[in-house]
Amino acid sequence: MMRRFYSGLVLLLALSATCANSSAGEEMRALTFDDLISLGRIGGFEISPAGDKIAFTVTWFDKEENSSNTDIYLVPVKGGKVEKFALSDGDDYSPCWSPDGKQLAFISDRGGSSQIWIIPADGGEARRITDIPTGVSDPLWSPDGRTLAFTSRVYPDCEDMECNRQKLEAHKDNPVRARLIDHLLFRHWNHWREGRWSHLYLTDIDGESLVGVNRGRTDVPPISLGGDRDYSFSPDGRELCFAMNPDPVVATSTNNDLYIMAVPGGEPRAITAENRSNDNNPRYSPDGRYIAYRAQLKPGFEADRHRLMLYDRKNGKTINLTEDFDYSIGRMAWAPNGKTIYFCTQDKGRYSIGKVSVPGSEASLVISGGYDSDLRITPDGKHLVFARQSVSAPIDLYRASLKGTGITRLTDINRE
Repeated sequence: MMRRFYSGLVLLLALSATCANSSAGEEMRALTFDDLISLGRIGGFEISPAGDKIAFTVTWFDKEENSSNTDIYLVPVKGGKVEKFALSDGDDYSPCWSPDGKQLAFISDRGGSSQIWIIPADGGEARRITDIPTGVSDPLWSPDGRTLAFTSRVYPDCEDMECNRQKLEAHKDNPVRARLIDHLLFRHWNHWREGRWSHLYLTDIDGESLVGVNRGRTDVPPISLGGDRDYSFSPDGRELCFAMNPDPVVATSTNNDLYIMAVPGGEPRAITAENRSNDNNPRYSPDGRYIAYRAQLKPGFEADRHRLMLYDRKNGKTINLTEDFDYSIGRMAWAPNGKTIYFCTQDKGRYSIGKVSVPGSEASLVISGGYDSDLRITPDGKHLVFARQSVSAPIDLYRASLKGTGITRLTDINRE
């Protein structure tokens, strides 16, 4: 991670014309590598069910140690003092509130590998939930508060986690680093797959049960072409929707499909099989009738525009909400009343926030002109919360009305 961060900073230094802040009378100077590496970087965040707090991550870097550390912080949705919440010598990230708001699940490698931990929302000691040898990612709490979904990169021919443990240890202890390649996809961008595939699992909050969702040489989430999170629970917690590419050679395919299954352990059924291109990022409507998702319509064309689609669970029909809206849809969120979907979108080199009504009307931009991403909506349906950055400022969290007015800064992590 550190090496990738360094290379990105070198590029940013080469492109940036920004000057470091200086006090009155102090000579202006160019932005340096040490300036950039001193900045904290805000990552993922989630709003509490009560709508009063935001849990978010900040990563700090240490040049001398060639290391980084990520911790979880809290800030009031109304704005106010930022508090450190989940801290350790390891990395703590991917915060996820329990439905009742009394607990916060997160990923931490404080125990040596990335596992799910849970901590009381009012503070206290965190306890580890999972013990998965291959580590876990992206926890998601079910609406009934009894189940957690997560992903792990496992060996597809293993039937249990003990098999995964043995294979992982054998790979680590093997002095031979040559690879025998007998299938695609064996490498993706800057990392080797090492014979492991991403599988989706369900566990109870005590970590005593474990149910696998996909099997064999399949990935959930799909490689590269997925959304910000490619699985979602229905509001009643009885169904799970996820994205997966069913084709035998995913290296030559963009055919991601959405599947639904009963929880726990039902048989997955494809609901977008008629589209041979990319479907991803499913989100159930608050009343459970619809599943909103993104779709590309040209098979094999990775750069195709993402449309916002609506699958009706009552009649099985699909509506294209943004075919006439010449923007590609990014992260999206339902308004709590289920009448509007808000989304992020690329906009002339920037990133804007837009909306479209349900079951469909002309989409429009709500906030534009900046670089605003990672959109959320407060549970009371009154405010948007998003991450904003610019060429002269790193990411901070902001709040605005649903009309895009009253934009208020909530964090100022790098004020010093």
